[in-house]
Amino acid sequence: MRLATPLAFMIVLCFGMALGAVITLSAQPGSGDTSSTDKNNTPFETFELSTFEALLSADSSFVVHVHADWCAFCRAQSPTLAALGSDTRFEELQLLRVEFDQQRDALARLGVNHQSTLIAFHQGHEVDRLIGDTDPERIEALFLAALEDTESTP
Repeated sequence: MRLATPLAFMIVLCFGMALGAVITLSAQPGSGDTSSTDKNNTPFETFELSTFEALLSADSSFVVHVHADWCAFCRAQSPTLAALGSDTRFEELQLLRVEFDQQRDALARLGVNHQSTLIAFHQGHEVDRLIGDTDPERIEALFLAALEDTESTP
């Protein structure tokens, strides 16, 4: 009987933590928001395949963020993306956001399998890609790569 009590306690504790996480996520303001900014107001436009193709054809520099509202890495990236998006050094960069759960055609076109992916393009060519990286310095290096055509350190 001694083993049943700790096991039952652990099961109840895990269930309670999971339920708390679900309640917290569903109670966050803007969780159903479909605007072009996330909860931290990162200045990304919603990805459209036609816009993407036009940017490639125009040899533009831009950054794509593959985002999911439920993704902890995406949420951790948001403050850095918001800061870089408002940084005047990057005002010429176009910023596009792909919704991981809804834009499967975009994921296929970009060759992306994971949310929290950042892709830098310079003059219409991919120059850097980060997957699940939340380090502000590496994310900033990716933004710089989009401007300077230099690949950042992974």
